[in-house]
Amino acid sequence: MLVGMDQFWSDDPRLTADHSLSSRRDRRVQRRRRKVVIGALAFVVALGGATVATSGGDDAGTRAEPTAQTGDRVLTTDEIAALTEPAIVDIETELTNGAAAGTGMVITSSGEVLTNNHVIEGATEISVTIGDSSRSYDAEVIGTAPGADVALLQVDGVSDLPTVTLGDSSALEVGDAVVAIGNALDLPGPPRVTEGAITGLAQSITVSGEDGSSDRLTDLIQTSAELQPGNSGGPLFDDTGRVIGVNTAAEVVGRGPRSTSASSTGFAIPIDAVEEIVAQIEDGDEGGGVRVGPAGYLGVAIRNDSGGASGALVGEVEDDSPADEAGLVAGDLVVSIDGVAVADPSELGEAIRSHDPGDDVELEWIDADGERHTATVTLAESPLA
Repeated sequence: MLVGMDQFWSDDPRLTADHSLSSRRDRRVQRRRRKVVIGALAFVVALGGATVATSGGDDAGTRAEPTAQTGDRVLTTDEIAALTEPAIVDIETELTNGAAAGTGMVITSSGEVLTNNHVIEGATEISVTIGDSSRSYDAEVIGTAPGADVALLQVDGVSDLPTVTLGDSSALEVGDAVVAIGNALDLPGPPRVTEGAITGLAQSITVSGEDGSSDRLTDLIQTSAELQPGNSGGPLFDDTGRVIGVNTAAEVVGRGPRSTSASSTGFAIPIDAVEEIVAQIEDGDEGGGVRVGPAGYLGVAIRNDSGGASGALVGEVEDDSPADEAGLVAGDLVVSIDGVAVADPSELGEAIRSHDPGDDVELEWIDADGERHTATVTLAESPLA
């Protein structure tokens, strides 16, 4: 069973979790996991099932270049951790009905942070703790590529930050040593560091959520470095301390309470592909699955289980949201948008996020008594993305 390393869902997927924000050293967290998003690393037992099929600082706004401190010298795991941990961040998100956590990495001294889309999907607030700081900063979404599970954030009120150095994933070979660092299990203390090797290249995985939807990622790096929930969005380093991948999914053993939360079969998005997406976002160039700025927002939280019915079952409606104004209530089943059938929650999310704030969409749903309703809904601006 393969799962994402973090959590997520709503219309705008909403993850369910009980969670308090504080520094790494102070945090004590207990949370229920929401649906696994596109193979994210926040995979804890309750995250949901997934099936794997394998085939086959400087000036503000600039990225760090390799320095004499590292060069191309092979580093020990401890050296990599000491060199890079100041640029690794904890990401905490507030949701309408809970909270979640993941990992990110600082890629510009002015505060751009790279992470997985599923780490921040559905968030109404994002908080970032940088390195070993006891202070949390607010962050906003610059852009996302949901189909590739990539998100770019901007941390507010920071400058001259330490950054990770991005490497070259095109030259990787099976057997190369790697190190993963991240906010595993959202535990207090420094980020967890694990080591392993590349065990596969150009891998494809299908990640299935508890709601029956599935997402597919291709051309991934497979690694034996142990990953746990909370590692989602964190870096996979080569032996010179350069980022060669973004950790995004892992295989777990068993189901339900018997599942293991740590996995030595993990997957990362190659950094070369991620850099192309980041450059497109920074250029403000939408298209090809990339969204820049705010997306359309309906204001519903969707249940994982629709009872076998085709559609997206509403679990919660946000007050004064477009959905609320249209008359949707918990228990309604959304079956189409703009005349196109909605088969499951993921299709609803994709349809809504494909629209801009202010767009009018025709929504069709079936209420608990079996009656059909239609309404034209003007989408609001997503709280963050």
